[in-house]
Amino acid sequence: MKALHLTPEGGVFPLVPANGTDFTLSEAQAVVGGLIEIHALSDEDIMVINEEGRLLKLPLNPRASLLLGTAVAGPALVCHTGMIK
Repeated sequence: MKALHLTPEGGVFPLVPANGTDFTLSEAQAVVGGLIEIHALSDEDIMVINEEGRLLKLPLNPRASLLLGTAVAGPALVCHTGMIK
């Protein structure tokens, strides 16, 4: 399974968890650069963002903000709900 890493600069990069199936907490934290916050995008997909992105004044992520429907600061991880354990 693949996931997408959305950068504030507009980059979209496919990601595969180290074990090939699901991301560990430390992997998800590394992608978003800190503490994670999980948001449902649908019944099957989620977005993981930096919980303190706005507080830390990370750059706005336009693509992630559009997908989520609210301002997202910093990098984001989009994946299937089963990919975060």
